[in-house]
Amino acid sequence: MMLSIKNKLKSACDFCSSSNISHVYTPIRSKRGMEVVFCNDCGLFESISTTPYKSRPPGNLSCDADRSSLKITKGLTFVNYKALLEEYFISSDAVKIIDIGSNRGTFVEWAESNLNIKEITAIETDVLITEDYAKNNNLDLIIGRFEEIHDLKVNYYDRAYCVHTLEHATSAFLMLNKIYDCLNLNGIFFLAVPNLNWSDDALVEYFIDPHTFHFDSFALENFIKKTGFEILHKNDHEHFESIYVLKKTSNVFYKETDEGLKLGKKAIERIINDLNKYKTYLTINRKHVNKDAVELKAILAKKKKVIFWGAGCIFDAIRKFGNITPRDDIFLVDKYLPANLDQVSGFKLYYPDEIINFIDDESYLYIASKDYKEEIVKEASVYNFKRIFCFGDKINV
Repeated sequence: MMLSIKNKLKSACDFCSSSNISHVYTPIRSKRGMEVVFCNDCGLFESISTTPYKSRPPGNLSCDADRSSLKITKGLTFVNYKALLEEYFISSDAVKIIDIGSNRGTFVEWAESNLNIKEITAIETDVLITEDYAKNNNLDLIIGRFEEIHDLKVNYYDRAYCVHTLEHATSAFLMLNKIYDCLNLNGIFFLAVPNLNWSDDALVEYFIDPHTFHFDSFALENFIKKTGFEILHKNDHEHFESIYVLKKTSNVFYKETDEGLKLGKKAIERIINDLNKYKTYLTINRKHVNKDAVELKAILAKKKKVIFWGAGCIFDAIRKFGNITPRDDIFLVDKYLPANLDQVSGFKLYYPDEIINFIDDESYLYIASKDYKEEIVKEASVYNFKRIFCFGDKINV
């Protein structure tokens, strides 16, 4: 594969059209036969499917590449955007808005409650999740892929909103270009994508099947700066997502220069080194979580209850690698998922406020979350757990 990568997987980079691309990674347990290629010029990662696959399979919370969307991420992350939207999107003038990947309508509903709307266009591929807002006033709902819609108005919208959608694009370059064309001059664009955070506690496969593109924040910012977008705001990228507020400042999306989008040698080396560290961390941490599972089973063997808080991918890793199966003394708690699911991998789901119904003085809590760890510790403090553990803690009883 390494010798024929350009012919078999990808001939040119989506961002910069360079042919200087390499195969760098094979995701764990991909159902789409995904192979990840890397542009050695601009730093973009792209996943290429090598086997036929079913589009939009049933959602699951696998810790591996075969994870598929439950279509709830945009609702969960919206709390991170509200202050920025209030600062940059609210206007005394009536605004025309386009929402790319409107999902279950979280942004649509916020916009209708907070903005002076002249018109809003919402674009979503899955009609089954649009029922709650499909018939809202001033809303034009279009079912389909944004890239394949050919009659959208150009230089028309005042605001564009696209969160956790760009990574699914057929072409990230063309999607950004098309959003740019849709906006009028000085239009504002809110963008959020998963961030290649490369943390040393990596446990969950980053390169999952539904994601075609993967963005190092430095490489993505370099691309944005070479376009007609001005960066009004960016987060520190320490979070699991990169968030930008952009402004259209010219009528030309991208002017190719002699250097184009090419990054310096040190930047490319840093990104590749980060990828190699990620591979190492993933291997090491999966061994650690297997150890956690063994020690949690020792707690269960002493007839103690174990409550897992967080029913997502980290829990999937624990139950998968530790061969933990449903039983009467294991309880699975999640703040959000019970609204959409009754069970995960055979484990019944409970809301946190139901803990009072099954906790006792000998119950142990395992926090199966990284992004919401501090929030969960705070909320769990009202209960009298024997001990509280998190991934990476030493577990001894």
